[in-house]
Amino acid sequence: MYVGVVRWVVAFVVAFVVAAGIGPLIAAVPSALNARSLVFFAAFLPQFVTAAAPLPLWMQLAALGLTWAAMAAVFN
Repeated sequence: MYVGVVRWVVAFVVAFVVAAGIGPLIAAVPSALNARSLVFFAAFLPQFVTAAAPLPLWMQLAALGLTWAAMAAVFN
């Protein structure tokens, strides 16, 4: 009975996501919270920031992260 209820709920959620058009957003959340993604960004993004830039480091990292998120939303 549990499996039947879970399948019904999953089917309902999938139908809602498809109808609402928020599939890329739903797919991006687990990817962003994945431990491997966090380690990758912690190792990769700091290579492209500089302390001599006019913007603070956190703003540079935020801009790079948001750029990645926008590209992932468009191309996924």
